[in-house]
Amino acid sequence: MNLLVSSDEELISLFQSGNNEAFAILLHRYAEQIKYSIRQIISSIEEAEDVFQDLSIHFSIKLKTAYKENGKFGGWLHCVVDNYLCSYCRKMKPKITDLDLETVKDWQNEYELSSQDREHKYAELRKSVKELPEELRILVEMKIWKRMTLEAIAVKLNSNKSTIAKRLQSAYHQLEKSMLAKGYDDAFI
Repeated sequence: MNLLVSSDEELISLFQSGNNEAFAILLHRYAEQIKYSIRQIISSIEEAEDVFQDLSIHFSIKLKTAYKENGKFGGWLHCVVDNYLCSYCRKMKPKITDLDLETVKDWQNEYELSSQDREHKYAELRKSVKELPEELRILVEMKIWKRMTLEAIAVKLNSNKSTIAKRLQSAYHQLEKSMLAKGYDDAFI
């Protein structure tokens, strides 16, 4: 049997029966997608590679112990990867260094906007929001200006909370690009 042309389900079944080569082929098929997800949150190449190795082990354990063939394998794998990465990020503690108060004050003064500059930036941000596609503009207005929770937005729009979160992320990314093009280093006031 040529494992390279086997379906995902066949490879999973073989792996669950003890064929480790089947897992290697399955992992190879999805390696780029997994690595892309990792690179979205980890910038260090070495750390990303370490996380990929750890996640591969986690994936093999989950595949042997928890996978039930009741849907698309790609969707299940995506959930496993996302959950692992969320747990990984939760475990990472921010590294706090000792800073003297004068240094912090210097930074604050350097990056603090005058009220006139802040008003101008706010006006530019409003323009950028209006330039968004209508669906994204409505989401941003609900989230930022109406201060609605993701749950409330999802209920109001009869949508899924995770869908709303992904669309908001897309909107924020577009706003950031727009504000960068206007000469601001971020989209925040």
